[in-house]
Order: sequence, then C-alpha cells, then structure tokens
Amino acid sequence: PAKNRKRVLIAHAINPMPPRHGLHVDQAITFAALAAAHEAHAKSTAGDVEVAQFAVEFAGDARAERPPTVRSTSNLTRHAYDAFDMSRWPEIHRRTLPLVGDILAALDEAASDHAKKHMQAYDRVVLIYSNADIAVMPDFYDRVAAYLRTGLDAFVINRVETPDRDAAGRPFGVADLATLYRLARARPQRHAGYDCFVFDQRAAPLVRLHVRGVFVGYPPVGRHLRDALSCVFGTRRFREITGEKHTFHVGDRNGAWGEHTEYEHFNRKARLRAVDDYAKLVGGPLKGCAVARATWAAGGDDAQRRTVFDRVATELRERPFVAWNLPGASEAGRWPPQPKPPLAAVPPSSGKKIPPPPGPSHQQGTTSSPRRRRRSRRRRRRRR
Repeated sequence: PAKNRKRVLIAHAINPMPPRHGLHVDQAITFAALAAAHEAHAKSTAGDVEVAQFAVEFAGDARAERPPTVRSTSNLTRHAYDAFDMSRWPEIHRRTLPLVGDILAALDEAASDHAKKHMQAYDRVVLIYSNADIAVMPDFYDRVAAYLRTGLDAFVINRVETPDRDAAGRPFGVADLATLYRLARARPQRHAGYDCFVFDQRAAPLVRLHVRGVFVGYPPVGRHLRDALSCVFGTRRFREITGEKHTFHVGDRNGAWGEHTEYEHFNRKARLRAVDDYAKLVGGPLKGCAVARATWAAGGDDAQRRTVFDRVATELRERPFVAWNLPGASEAGRWPPQPKPPLAAVPPSSGKKIPPPPGPSHQQGTTSSPRRRRRSRRRRRRRR
C-alpha cells in the first residue's frame, strides 16, 4: 500500500576483515552495534526510512560471523598490491587492500538491487561507507535521517574514542556493548580523522571517479574521500559533523598511521592522479569541483547534469582503475622515492658588490607608473 511505502533508503556498507585478523574484536563490536542500530531504527517513529546493511568482501576470503541484517554484496576482485604491480619490489610485502572506488561501486549496485528486489521506488537513496572498526550508536540511523531532512546531500561523521579496557585491564568485547555506549556518550568527540561517509547515491559516479585508484588502510584515504564529497556537493550541501556522538572507536590506536611506508607512498600518488583525472574529465572550461557543484546545485540544468554524469559513467565503465605508475608516467613517483640531489655549494663572498643588470627597471630612482609616463610625455611635447 502507498501509505507503507518507504521514501528513503539508507544503504550502509563496511569492508570487514577475515576472521583472526587484527581487527577481529573491533569489527565484532561493529557488527553487534550495527544490529542494535538496525533494531532500534525499526522501532523508531521514522517509518518512511528503510535501512539496509551490507558487507563488501573479497572473493575467497573467509566470512567473519555477522548478524542476519548484514548481507553480502558482489565480491571484490582487485586489490592495491596487484593493481599497482608492487611485486616488482621485493621489499614490499603483499597485502590485500581494496580500492575505495570498488567498495563504493559494490555498495551502489547492492542498493539498486535492493530497491528492485523489494519493488520500491524510493524518493531518495543514501549510501554510507564506514570503516570496519567504527561502531555506531543505537540512534545512528535516526540521526542520519535527521541530517538529511536539513537539506544536506553529503556529510562525514567524526568518531568518539573510548577506552579499550576496563579499570581492571580486561579488554572490552561484544558483551560490553552497553558499557561502550555509556563511555561514548560521556567522552568528548575530539578525533579529527574521517571514517564514516554519507552521500546521495545519484552522485556515486562522481565520487568514485574522484577516488579512483585510492585504497583503504593508509593515508590519505579518509581525507581524500572527505575532500571528494566536499568537491562534488559543495559547502552548502556538505558538512563535516564534529562534536557529536554518533559513532565510536574502541581505543585510540590507528595502526601504521603517520608512517610513510611504501603503501602510503603509492596511495598519495594515486590521489594526485585521481584529482588530475577528475579535473580533466569533469572540468571542461572550469575546474572539476566547480562544474560538479554547478550541476548538482538545486535548480541546475538537468541537461548539463546528464552530460557530465554520462561522461563520467562511460569513463568508469571503460577504465574503472587507472594506475599512476603506468608506462609513461613520471619517474618522480617511483618506489623507493629517489633522494633529491644536494644543493650546489655556494662559493664564499669576495666582499665586492655585484652591480644590478642594466635596464630601466633596475636603475635607481626610476619608476614605470602610468602617472610618471604621462608627465614624461607632456615634457617632451613642451620641448617641441
């Protein structure tokens, strides 16, 4: 019946690690929190909003235990080590780090398939991608719906950090979820990183193009995805939500953040290539961000929007991944980074002043102002 039709679909995906991974306990808490938030939303008064939860994983990976509310998307098949052909350097250890664009593509496809399966014509579909170690509060989806009603099309939510052990030194686990909720509400939100991203599905191709080649696990993935949303939607329809308590992370550890490893090196180069490609493809006479914001703005020209989106969709279909280190790319970004040549030694000064080069612009007392030139012309006319 029409009165039961859901107007908004919130499709939320994480990229969980296989069992016995270093994040196993953290993502077990994440799964438990997702199930609790799904149940809390089902009991809330936001009856026109539906929530679908997904896990995006590699084919062949063992599946971590999860609640029945979390369903699988199509499998990932590409990771950074093979995509960038890092096997050429034996000092780089193999890691299966997925590309952000592939995760967003799988989520986009899963959201569309969900709508078709349930024969729902949603007025709006919103995608959420968050890190596997980021847990959500019980009212998370109600808060997301509230932000959407304010007119936002995209936003990032910064997390609260809680202790990872109790007073006796015992590590927190899934059984301590209620305690973690209490700690998250009591502690301030101070972390400045980015790990939960919300945006309108219609702009997914633009976002995917902006992050093409960038992968998870190393900087600057969070910052770049945040910048992609800001670029596509602009300051009026994008917001960075700080100071609130909608998500939390158990502990304050960040893995290898801050260490300039080979993976971070490749990721930063991929970001530069992605931004450059985005500006060239979307930009036209203007820069890419300006065009994207103009086409996305309310009341914008639908024909212009279709033209930009069709061009981007064609590019992603033909080249879903482009490596910055393809043949012909600059050798300045090769691994390992090449040291800069030392500066040439400057000979000691002899004490003599070096005269300025000849020319009126370097002569003392001269000026090239328009007023001075007019005076000179008048004097010459009087002499004649």
